[in-house]
Amino acid sequence: MKVLLIPALRKTGGTGHLRRCVRLLSLLDPASRILCPAGPGLWTAGEIISRFAPGLDADRLAAGPEGRWDYILFDRRETTKKEFLELTAGRPSLGLDEGGEARPLFSFLVDTFPRLASGRPPNIQNEALIAEGPSSAFRVPETLKTALISFGGEDPCDLTGLTLKAFAASGLFSPADTGIVRGPAFSSPPPAGRGELYAGLEDIRPLFKKYDCVFTSFGITPYEVLRAGGIPLLVNPGGYHEKLSRKAGFYSLGVKKISAKKLRKIAARPGGALLKLGAKDFPETGFRGVLENFSPAGASLCPICGGGRRRPLLRSSEATFFRCACGMTYREGFSRGGVRYDRDYFFEGYRRQYGKTYLEDFGVIEGFARRRLSALSGLCAGLAGKTLLDIGCAYGPFLSAARSAGCLPLGIDIAQDAVRYVQDALRIPALCGDFPAMSEGVIAPAGKFDIITLWFVIEHFRAPACALSKISALLKKGGVLAFSTPNGRGVSGLFFSKKFLKNSPQDHYTIWNPRSCASILRRFGFRVRKIRVSGHHPERFPRPLRLFPGLRVCGLASRIFALGDTFEVYAEKIS
Repeated sequence: MKVLLIPALRKTGGTGHLRRCVRLLSLLDPASRILCPAGPGLWTAGEIISRFAPGLDADRLAAGPEGRWDYILFDRRETTKKEFLELTAGRPSLGLDEGGEARPLFSFLVDTFPRLASGRPPNIQNEALIAEGPSSAFRVPETLKTALISFGGEDPCDLTGLTLKAFAASGLFSPADTGIVRGPAFSSPPPAGRGELYAGLEDIRPLFKKYDCVFTSFGITPYEVLRAGGIPLLVNPGGYHEKLSRKAGFYSLGVKKISAKKLRKIAARPGGALLKLGAKDFPETGFRGVLENFSPAGASLCPICGGGRRRPLLRSSEATFFRCACGMTYREGFSRGGVRYDRDYFFEGYRRQYGKTYLEDFGVIEGFARRRLSALSGLCAGLAGKTLLDIGCAYGPFLSAARSAGCLPLGIDIAQDAVRYVQDALRIPALCGDFPAMSEGVIAPAGKFDIITLWFVIEHFRAPACALSKISALLKKGGVLAFSTPNGRGVSGLFFSKKFLKNSPQDHYTIWNPRSCASILRRFGFRVRKIRVSGHHPERFPRPLRLFPGLRVCGLASRIFALGDTFEVYAEKIS
């Protein structure tokens, strides 16, 4: 997939996020790029190549966000809403350890660092994803004799010098037993005769196995040390990093200072540095595994209004559910693959869910169809001679009932086997295709139909706005649109919203509710004439309510307050 990576580029702000993006770039499609805009106080393209990525082709750095990107990956620590909207321009987004005011807007969030703030949970939280490469078992010597010092790419607080002074004062770690990593953007002069100096290294990870411990500050490095089986000892530049260190369980020697007492204690008993860390199960692929399986699908803007004013309702490793300001709840999915609407979907798949195949359930579904046709008859002044299009007709139970009621039916379905059955067994005309992608001319002339129906179909459309616009064009003025769909404000969605969303099928891209239907359909020239809430299940009410006032009262309340888990909408085309 073609990805635009946006790292933190401000100088004196640390280089870990930039170095991580450079490393991730090598794992992505060659067409992927790192965004490197010009600006005061930012690392330039030339500096990035010379200091952080020698050998990187300059073409892999983009001056602006324009282009056709499959998604945008942010690794900037914090992004404002204005920056987010300008940089994404409606494209899917992945936030890597992203905080700030734009955090709720990200399509997908991965937190590898622990978070101090509560709320706004990510799709994936896993500290083990920070580091890449093969993992090793811990090596815990009896005492610490050798040490590597590595304080990132800049070390603006000169924690390197501070650590060397602590070594000299304590008598621990002689220059012969000390290694010093000099980052690409260090401003202080290199220490002379204080240890073996390492400069200009693209990858310092092989050094971690050479030394008993690594002195560093909170960030990516201590996790890389753990993955290599080493012992990280932290000296932090500020209180924020210190709090993160403690939350992660790392052993800290202090903030801008080193406690001589702690240093001697841990040098004598190095196993104490690992006591609070807990088990770290480092996956072999690290964050690369997330990227390999990340495949955005569905809308990154509201599929009804196209707006970006949204708030997350639920995040999981498979999807994020958003509620738009227009009232629509929609799903952004990220896993590869999808549902195939083939014969197995209606036979073995249907049997697994309902205990029988679709054709075995034909008569029951046809009974539901007759009741729906009765409602349509009242809105259309009879059904005799009315032209009717059933989108997602499956094997045709509604078409069969509509023909018996006097309609002139036509079916559309994406499943070829179902369309063939409708044509050959029922002798009813039907078209095979994905309705939102079909041109109106292929289906019928504009204004052809008196009635268009979609029974538990509209939620399967990735682009429902396109489908509704097409339906409006195919309907006569005064014609009726009728559809059924799960109720996002039914008893399951209202009382158990997270469970309801989590269990929502992978191919349900929108979740409707009766309250917002009128305003949503008005956008496409429809006026709601009738809403019928169905699927009442008093046994799904919370247990305390089932016990008192009891199932009978719960059932009554479900009907009074429209808490059924499904509903039907009947709307008239008025413009």
